[in-house]
This record gives sequence, structure tokens and C-alpha cells, in this order.
Amino acid sequence: MRYVVVTVADGEAGVFNKKLSAEAFEKFKVKSSKLPAHITLKAPFETEEPIEVLEEAIEKYIKDKKAISYEIKGFEHFDNRVIYMNVIENKEMRDFHKGFVKAIKEVNYISFGSHEGENAIFHVTVSSKKVSFVFDEMWQWINQFNCNYNVLLNNISIYKWQDNTWKLHKRFELKE
Repeated sequence: MRYVVVTVADGEAGVFNKKLSAEAFEKFKVKSSKLPAHITLKAPFETEEPIEVLEEAIEKYIKDKKAISYEIKGFEHFDNRVIYMNVIENKEMRDFHKGFVKAIKEVNYISFGSHEGENAIFHVTVSSKKVSFVFDEMWQWINQFNCNYNVLLNNISIYKWQDNTWKLHKRFELKE
């Protein structure tokens, strides 16, 4: 089975991301993820081993953790391939993420590539497919929007690839 681990950006930021991604698709025919607005904590991975091992590692890690406030401000891009809402990371968020990476590395089927784990650049994708063909026009268009949100990192969510889409497998809540 194929899984991904994210923190869903709930609230106004998530609603804005969904609307913006839909408008970008209508205007430019660029696509985005089939996931809700999120920050990826562990990129998609495959395993036939019990996912409960990962669930237990997450539950153990977050049992005494509280939700963390962070800011999304403006837009950025990875080359001309991906346009995203820019996450302003803070020390509390980075420390939480480092601890999370360490905790789930203990799961034998989890490994991290060079652009994830402690090297991750926190972001909330708007568009990531076919962007290079319309990048300049889309970049100009997207920067007309005000993107300034306070968000809580209040969940860790595991999604499972099923029926050609990502479906929520399990959501873990952090204390607020």
C-alpha cells in the first residue's frame, strides 16, 4: 500500500488553498495534489507491513505535544515546477519536526530522501503539475492575492492511496 504523512492546514488557509488551486486549474490547466492543503511530513512511501507500527510511533511522539502556531505568508516556488504558499517556520515548529523525523525513523519501512526529513522546506502547494508551461503568467497572476494566515500545526494525518486518490487513513490530534 502507498501512504503519505502530512499535517493538514485547517481553517481559512486550507479554504484559500483549495479555492486558489481550483482557480489555477481553471485558468491555467495546472494541477495540484489530491490531498487537502497540507505540509508534507513524510513523502509517499510503499509498505505491505502493518501501518499500525507507524501509528504507534506517531501516537507515542505526540502524546505530550501541543499544537504549534505558524504563519503562511506570500508565495514562493521551486524553480518553474511548483508554486506554493510560503510557510514561515519557527524554532518550535522545526524542533517538533526534527523530533517527529527521529521518532518515525525507528519504523523499519520509513526512510527519508534528500529533500525531506530534516532537509524539508515547509510549504503548502498550490500547483505542481504542468506549471513550467505557464509559470511566468501564473506567477504574475498568483501574486495579486493576499496570502497571510496564522495556522495551527494541530494534527498529523496519514493518507492512503486508494481508488486513484488519497483517502484519510487516520488523523492524530495535538492538544490545543
